[in-house]
Amino acid sequence: MGEEKLEGSDDIALKIRNLLLSEDSPIDMTDEMKEKLEKLFEGYKQLSDEDKEEFRQSMTSQLADKVVGSLNNDLDKITAAMINRNLLVIAAVFLLFMVFVFFGYKLYKSLKERERKREEKRKMKQQKKKK
Repeated sequence: MGEEKLEGSDDIALKIRNLLLSEDSPIDMTDEMKEKLEKLFEGYKQLSDEDKEEFRQSMTSQLADKVVGSLNNDLDKITAAMINRNLLVIAAVFLLFMVFVFFGYKLYKSLKERERKREEKRKMKQQKKKK
């Protein structure tokens, strides 16, 4: 695997090749993959300038399509997570509201019962006074 310099506009290809084929590469590759990658770069060096430009445009469009697809997929996941979170918040708020309604109803019932008992007591006192 020689590290000969590729010409002018091929500096990027050389940098990518060196990055991928170096020992401290961030991508763990087998020797077979490295050999195939080296053959790919050798084939790239032998292309004419027009073919290199066509190859670059093809790779750029494919990479852009993959990035857009990945972003759309990530966006779908983020949207689903937000919907789930929002549903959870809505359920918690609803549950809290129902607790307030329950205790409010109990308080109302208790106050009405107390008022009814007072009224009965008052009526009984009036009846006793009349007798």
